[in-house]
Amino acid sequence: MGWVETKLEHLASTVALEAETTRLQVAAGLAQTQRGLRIDGAASRPLPPAGGVVYGGTRRLVGWSARETGGTNDVSVDLYDGGDAGAVDPARLVATFNVPAGRSVAHTVMPAGISFGEGLFAVVTGTGVLRGAALIGAVD
Repeated sequence: MGWVETKLEHLASTVALEAETTRLQVAAGLAQTQRGLRIDGAASRPLPPAGGVVYGGTRRLVGWSARETGGTNDVSVDLYDGGDAGAVDPARLVATFNVPAGRSVAHTVMPAGISFGEGLFAVVTGTGVLRGAALIGAVD
């Protein structure tokens, strides 16, 4: 095989590799959509008032906004990396916050947020009434 053929073979393999890289980048971008629109900012997911799964899958926690609507008792929220109650382990704690009676709290963890690998699970304690949302960032 001559010099020209060798260069053409190298060029063909380089183009094929770049095409595959582009395909993977487009697929990753399309995976981060909601109702057909690309998620550029954070997506909100409701915090279950009695605790439970907030988000299933790998993402980043970039903040939260919550209020106690009962008006008389505080409520505390612990967020764990996991998709079920088996995630409740101090080593898997992602964030924790308290909402005073009749008040609201909001916090952002920007710019990168806190990564969670298996999901986001909330444990809600206290006798207050929780209403709020976790702010979930797009995949890197």
